[in-house]
Amino acid sequence: MASSTLRVTRCFISRQLNGRRGLSAAVAANASIPSGCGGAAGASAALQGFPPGARQALSSSARPATNTADGSSDPSPSESDWDEGGGGGGRGAGAVFGGVGGPQSLEAREWNPSVRRSGALAMKVGSMAIFDSWGVRHPVTVLQLDECEVVQVKTTETDGYTSLQLGVGERKTKNVNKPDAERFRRAGVNPKRKLMEFRVSAEALLPVGFQLRAQHFVAGQKVDVCGTSKGKGFQGGMKRWGFKGQRASHGVSKTPRHIGSTGQCQDPGRVFKGKKMPGRMGTDRVTVQNLKILKMDPVRELLFVRGHVPGQNGGFVRVTDAIKGAAFPSDPPFPSFVAVAEGDGDDSSLQEIWCPQGEEDPLEIVDED
Repeated sequence: MASSTLRVTRCFISRQLNGRRGLSAAVAANASIPSGCGGAAGASAALQGFPPGARQALSSSARPATNTADGSSDPSPSESDWDEGGGGGGRGAGAVFGGVGGPQSLEAREWNPSVRRSGALAMKVGSMAIFDSWGVRHPVTVLQLDECEVVQVKTTETDGYTSLQLGVGERKTKNVNKPDAERFRRAGVNPKRKLMEFRVSAEALLPVGFQLRAQHFVAGQKVDVCGTSKGKGFQGGMKRWGFKGQRASHGVSKTPRHIGSTGQCQDPGRVFKGKKMPGRMGTDRVTVQNLKILKMDPVRELLFVRGHVPGQNGGFVRVTDAIKGAAFPSDPPFPSFVAVAEGDGDDSSLQEIWCPQGEEDPLEIVDED
């Protein structure tokens, strides 16, 4: 049973990582999209420079606008656009390459350390080891921002506070109830597997449908990762709370791992609430602070953070700037990163980004004489 579950998880993760092969091929082709293209003919002409696989992915992700009752254009997709086989890139894929629609146009502003940026939702892919340019081995956890998009924006005027509701992952249309389906339809995004809310400053609000990418963060900065820990089942006091237990020699009869007395004597003669006792262990909300981002993969939207991350492989976690100090090597993109359109000749955003590693070899032996 365990091997079958692991095999299914690996297949799911492999599908998630390789789901954008057509999109990556389009990036590598460096094809430019003509300016001024509009409508179906413009979209068809804009996709002529891409390989066939990428052309199909981009054409399926470009959703036609519908006219509302007042005659205005509504970019929200119909439920037929959510059929299986549709583009997983949503509105973001067409917008990045300057194609049809997509709220990816965002005005960059000057970074202010006192402003609270939005975090991101990511899927835990697994753990591995990587080596930097000096040959130093680093244990890392791989996180993927799988189509992390803004589903709802809350403002002070409407909700009394400012926050962003983000969604991540792809969800089958048949498994979406009607309230959620209407929520996703109005946002113009594909149905999401996980929704979470992030409190932000008013200056850091993002438009609905905006896709957060791996470059929303800076390689070398510190982040806090919050998730649900693995379930351990019913455990005793020694494993659950680290109790010492009783003597395992004389005077103890078959109770070396028992917790001992819990209710004292006649006064108070009861067990206090919150007493640490055997019970279910795990499945708790856990936050690991000050994890360093060693590397980023912009093509597959991957973050390589040094250290462990709570939860199972395939689970979802919250990634935010470290509350104790993110220690940015350079100013982060504010309010978020926007990919450059194809044809600008800038391919640096498609390469793996490492954190600053210094100019001195950390493994070099220095004589103290």
